[in-house]
Amino acid sequence: MSQLYWLEPWGPIVMLSGSTPAGGELFIHVTKVVSNPILIDQEYCPWNQCNKNKPSTIKLVDITFRNIRGTSGNKDAVKLLCSKGHPCENVEIGDINIEYTGPDGPPTFECTNVTPKLVGAQNPKACVGPVVKAPGKE
Repeated sequence: MSQLYWLEPWGPIVMLSGSTPAGGELFIHVTKVVSNPILIDQEYCPWNQCNKNKPSTIKLVDITFRNIRGTSGNKDAVKLLCSKGHPCENVEIGDINIEYTGPDGPPTFECTNVTPKLVGAQNPKACVGPVVKAPGKE
């Protein structure tokens, strides 16, 4: 049975202690213009009230994005920014087609601390490998 998780690092999930795994199967069908059609951002820090040198202690696993079509409101169409302390595992991106026609260039696909499994066509072109940030380094 699939489960859907909406993970926001500033919400109740931060109450989990240790390196608790969180994840599930996530299906999204984009039908309108949105700012960030595909987004995992474990570096998000609302109101600058976070210690940027301390990575998230939430480990995201088993996340799937499939059959996503639409238009991005900015060039950052896909951002997978996972925790440097607990990199994401088993993230699958399948058959995405996200357009962007703004003046600042084509849509982008960014990965940090994750190597997604790619299935089917990818537009924008998917990241080939992770950019790994060492703990304490920015």
